[in-house]
Amino acid sequence: MVIYKRLKISEKEARYLEDNLEGYIWVAIDARRGSIAAGDDYVADLRDNLLVRRSQPEDIYGVGVDLKTGAIDYIPSINRRNPNLDGKGNVPFFLRRRIETLINYFFESFAPFRIDRASSVRRKVAARDSESFPTTPLG
Repeated sequence: MVIYKRLKISEKEARYLEDNLEGYIWVAIDARRGSIAAGDDYVADLRDNLLVRRSQPEDIYGVGVDLKTGAIDYIPSINRRNPNLDGKGNVPFFLRRRIETLINYFFESFAPFRIDRASSVRRKVAARDSESFPTTPLG
């Protein structure tokens, strides 16, 4: 089964993914348009699903997602056909951030992807404050 989404995954779809796919799924992501095709099919089939919906080949990236732990696998062999990447299929850091943001958005109904916004804001403020004030005396 393939799930194509441009909005968050519904509770019904989330239950299906948990029950039938044993917690690990393949995902093809259009990083520019913000859409995904997810399921147990080959990533090439998921990629074709996005291409039919007018995604551009250079905007599509394939990843594996563990729904139980929240781990995202950037598998180079999947992304080798992408013309924007080096021949090895390594995804650059700025694209990884975009892909992680999209995965967290689409799969928010799963526990590992829920974001505690208050604690993340507190961590950012604490990091900013520790960088702006010296911790050693100014002798």
